[in-house]
Amino acid sequence: MSARTAVLAFFFVSVSSLAAESQNVARVHRIGVLTELSQKSVENWRTVLAKHGYVEGEKVVFIIRAAEGNFDLLPKLAQELVEQKVDIILTLSTPPALAAKRATSSIPIVTMSADPIGNGLIQSLARPGENVTGLFLPLAELAAKRLQLLKEAVPDLSSVVVLWNPNNPPARFQLDATEAAARSLGVKSYAVEISSQDDLKPALQKIAGRRPGGLVIVQDPVTLSLSQQLAEFSIKIDSRPPMRIAGLSTPAA
Repeated sequence: MSARTAVLAFFFVSVSSLAAESQNVARVHRIGVLTELSQKSVENWRTVLAKHGYVEGEKVVFIIRAAEGNFDLLPKLAQELVEQKVDIILTLSTPPALAAKRATSSIPIVTMSADPIGNGLIQSLARPGENVTGLFLPLAELAAKRLQLLKEAVPDLSSVVVLWNPNNPPARFQLDATEAAARSLGVKSYAVEISSQDDLKPALQKIAGRRPGGLVIVQDPVTLSLSQQLAEFSIKIDSRPPMRIAGLSTPAA
């Protein structure tokens, strides 16, 4: 199960609980979706949710607010969802979840986070004590493991570029863990930032200039949304030996 699918599973449980509490099967629940990406990036959620019985206009109505890469808009968009009196807010990463949490202490928020305690989303895993639920993903540990596996696959690996989004707080933990793993493995690492789709071209130019033996992708919504372009780039780049890539993933269907 992918992380995105798992978050949607939490969403199903949450909406089912709302329906049970309302004891009114005819009620159409208002589902707020908050993303730092484009609205197009979450449109496929409608299809996924419909397959599970949450057909828009019958059981649910989706109210989507997308920051289109501008993180500064998230607080305003979160407040708009609150004013729309949504029943639940669904996000996929820490920045929109934090914006939603600051906007409301009563509307349930479903999200995933690499460090929900450190980022202030919840008080503890055992007793969250907040209106936030979802998935805890040990992304820092997974990021380090990706590089270790890459080194095992390519024993003579000497350098990697780490592609990361500085606007996403959990991405910093993944970057730090990857750089620490690189040092322990005797691999040089170079960080390249990418905050939105507009940064893709200059980021790829920087990677090509380094001609690394590997590319480690710090996973977050921005890099996930660019999976296809990154995969195509890894094939086309002129690198000897061929550049290997770790952390590449495709959005869940």
